[in-house]
This record gives sequence, C-alpha cells and structure tokens, in this order.
Amino acid sequence: MWVIDWTQKMKSSLKSKLFLITYGTILAFIAGLIIFNNTVLRSYYRFRRDAHLIEAFEVYNDMNESSNLYIETLMQVESEKNISIQVIYQPQVFEDSVELEDYLTDTDWYLRIYGNPYTIPHEQLANFIYAYQHGQGEYDLRVSEEISDDVYDGYSFTMNEEQDLIGLFAVKSFNQGYLYYFNTFTTSSIDENIWIFNSFTVVIGMFFMVASGIVMYIMSDRLTNPILQINRVADEIANLDFSNKIDVKSDDEIGHLAKSVNKMSDELSQNIEELKVTNKRLADEILYKNNIEKLRKEFIASASHELKTPLSLIMGYAEALRLEDISKEDYDAYIAIILDETNKMNKLVREMLNIGQIESGNMTIKKTKFSLKKLVQSTYKLLQIKLDEKEVDVVIDVDDVMVSSDYEQLQTVLINFINNAMNHMSEPNRLTITSKKFEDVIRLSVHNTGQAIPEEDINYLWDSFYKVDKSRTRSYGGHGLGLAICRSIFEALNYHYGVENTQDGVKFFFDIKTS
Repeated sequence: MWVIDWTQKMKSSLKSKLFLITYGTILAFIAGLIIFNNTVLRSYYRFRRDAHLIEAFEVYNDMNESSNLYIETLMQVESEKNISIQVIYQPQVFEDSVELEDYLTDTDWYLRIYGNPYTIPHEQLANFIYAYQHGQGEYDLRVSEEISDDVYDGYSFTMNEEQDLIGLFAVKSFNQGYLYYFNTFTTSSIDENIWIFNSFTVVIGMFFMVASGIVMYIMSDRLTNPILQINRVADEIANLDFSNKIDVKSDDEIGHLAKSVNKMSDELSQNIEELKVTNKRLADEILYKNNIEKLRKEFIASASHELKTPLSLIMGYAEALRLEDISKEDYDAYIAIILDETNKMNKLVREMLNIGQIESGNMTIKKTKFSLKKLVQSTYKLLQIKLDEKEVDVVIDVDDVMVSSDYEQLQTVLINFINNAMNHMSEPNRLTITSKKFEDVIRLSVHNTGQAIPEEDINYLWDSFYKVDKSRTRSYGGHGLGLAICRSIFEALNYHYGVENTQDGVKFFFDIKTS
C-alpha cells in the first residue's frame, strides 16, 4: 500500500514530472546520438572524405611531375588530408589482345613514381588498370564529374570490401603512355571509432544524468516549494483562513503569482470583514427595529390598559349622573371621582408624551452650572407638603459642589425618585438623599426604607408601564412611567444609573460627570 501511494504521488507531483522530463530528454539524446552514429555517421564520413580526395587532387594536378617540389607537395597533401597518394606511370599502352595474366605476371610495364606499394599491391593495381583499359574487371568505376575534363578521366571507386579502400582515380595521357593518380583512404577504422564514440556518449550521458539529477533536485525544490506554498495558502483562503501569507521573494512569474495571491488574500479578508461588520450592523438594525416594534405594541397595549380603567369609571359615573333621583351628596361625589380620574388620565398622557419626546431625540439639553445641594433642596421644598403628610423622615447629606448639567431634567429625575420612594416606603419611613465624589463623577443617591425589590424584577424597573406591585401602584395612581422617564433622561445625558437593594430598603442613584 505504501509503495502504491508513493508511486501515485511520484506520478502526480510536479517534482517527479521534472525528473522524468529531464531524464527522458537525456536518454532520448543519447539514443539519438547512438542511432545517428550507426546510420548517418558512416555516410557523412564518406561524403567528407570524398571531398578531401578531390581537394587533394586539385592541389597537385597542375604541377609538373618533374618539379623538385612535386614529391614534397604530395607528402604535404597526404599529411594534411590524411590520405594515401599513388602516382603510377605506364610508359606504353598494351594492345587489346593482352590478357589480365600478362598484367599480373609482369611488373615492368609500369613505374611507381610516388606512393607506398603496400597501400595498393601489384595484383590489385594490375586488376584495376586492366579494368580501366578494357572496360571489365571486378571494380566498379564511377565517373567523377568534379575532375573529368579534356585532360583527365576521373572516377571514384571502392577497391574491396575487406580493406574497404575508397578512392579517387584520375588518368591522363603522358609521353605516349598513361599517368595514373590514386587518392585513397580506408574506412576500416570507422566502425571502431563509432563504437568508441557510442561508449563515450553513454559514459557522458550517465555523468550528465547524475549531475542533472543533483541539479534538478536542487532546482525542483526551489521551483516546486513556492508552488506548494501557493497551493497551501490558496487552500487556506478557500477555507476563509487569511492568517498566512506566501513568503516568495523571487521576481519571476512565480513571485508575481505569489504577490497576486497575497494581495487577493488581503482584499478578500478586508471585504469579508467589512461584510461581517455590515451583516452585524444589519442584524442589529433588524433586531433594533423588531425591539422597537415590540416595545411599540407593548406600549400601546399598556397605555390602552391604563386608560381603560379611568375611562370605564368616568363612563360609569357619567351615566349615574343622568339618574333623576340622585342626591346632591352623591352628585358631588360622582363629579369628584370623574375629575380625579380625568386628572390621572391627563397625567398619564403627559408622561407618555414626555417619554416619546425624549426617546425621539426632540428633547433639548440645556446645560448650565448650578449647585447640586441647591437642586436637592429646591426639589425637597416642592414635595415637602406631600412628604409631611406621609410623615416621612427626610435626611439630606449632599455636598455643595458645582455641576454642569440640565437643571430641569435632573429635577424631574429627583421628583420621580422621591415619589417612587414615598410610594414604596415602610417603617421607619426614612428618606435619605446623599452625594459621593468619585474620580470624575458625583453620585447622587435616593434611599428609602422598605421592602427589597425582587431580583427578577430589578432589570425591568426602567421599562414603561412595568409595576412590581400592581395593586399597590393602583392605590396611589401610578402608571409605571416615572422610572422610564428617568431612564430616557439618563440616556440622553449619557449618565450611568442604577438601583440596588440595601439591608433596610432600596437605593436609586445616578452619576453626574464633573469633567
């Protein structure tokens, strides 16, 4: 299984493909060289050597055979062209009746002016010349157009297969006889040279395969590692993970691709973050609208409920006033009840309008500097008669400090706090108003003795129409809007506020900013 997996990875990896392409190219090159050597090289060698034979002949063909430089020139041409030259002189021409045997048995019919007798022995020389003169013999003489003219007859030939002697044969008339020129070379060593060259090609090929393997291993790592890194980061981007970046410093196509992927990652990350923020804002807006709609419906339901009772009373007593036998005492009592319920409805409507004005942002904040102690004392005087009627023991311990805030709104808050405290007060009927300085705020607290507020109700005290004790609230004419008005004022002023139970009662407070 492991071998199969490894093989599949090798087949599919870019690095393995680079190795296969490189080794395949080298092997194809070696095989091509060997095939070329065994098929084309011999013909090419023959073609080039034939050209050398003609070039050699052109060097000495116009020279005078009796010149002192003639022999020296032939030797120089042999050395430069790596060929063998034979110059044979036949003083007289044999008659047609002369047989080949006469050529073979007699060696006095020709004179070797120049050349090695072992290159073309007497028997082969006799056969060759006889074939030329009589047009027959074992040698195939092919006319060489490059040197045939009015003076020379030129031929190319292959003397025998065993020696593989290839040459150029030229003849001209000379002193009533013939002068024969043989430029020859042997091809017997070419097969050995081809084998040596093939062996050398294989050795060099193996060397290049090893060297290219090392080079390709290093280069493939440098080439594939950035690609693998790009692929890994691209997979992470597909999974919306934009934490990693591609660390490629090259200035080539791969480097440009890495920079493009990094740029795409940054832009996608930014766009997705912006989309998340937009979606969250949209969700918050939808939730806010839903809450507003819910509060609106609850507010209408609560307001309708609060107005239903006094309206029912007014309608009932108004119907009673139409009775003919009603007494003066009852008439006056019914009128008083109708007026009282009308005042409660009027108060409810004013409080509802006040909350609506504050929460809609139409309330104008009028900040002035004033004494906090004078604010408390002034508010106490407004409610003193009511406090005295209920025999409330009032304790005021407020520092005489200057604050900057909305005097009228804070007085509304204090009136609601004190009214709420009076309505829920119990023995010993003590109301305590205090102030305390913190770092950058002054906390004003209103504490009353009485029953603690249940923990499950504390978070809802500031909601409109919320009542902890509904029967008791009805007895003093409360609608559950006083603390809601306070909350709206605090939020408009951006003040911290709250309520907490104490050992002997309840304390409401808010913080006035001093800076």
